[in-house]
Amino acid sequence: MTRQKHSEKRLEELLEEDAEQPEPRGILELFPPQKVQRTFRGPREVERDEDAPLTRAEDAE
Repeated sequence: MTRQKHSEKRLEELLEEDAEQPEPRGILELFPPQKVQRTFRGPREVERDEDAPLTRAEDAE
């Protein structure tokens, strides 16, 4: 087989492989988030403004 025919055949194979590949996936599917090991430093003391409106009160329960 000549070099030209061989390269044409390989090109056709590559084009067929591209057609068989599934749709592109999202970045999170390709690179799932890694679990981060965090050290527990205990609850942080935060000064609270008594006159400030409550935010995310449902999360505090």
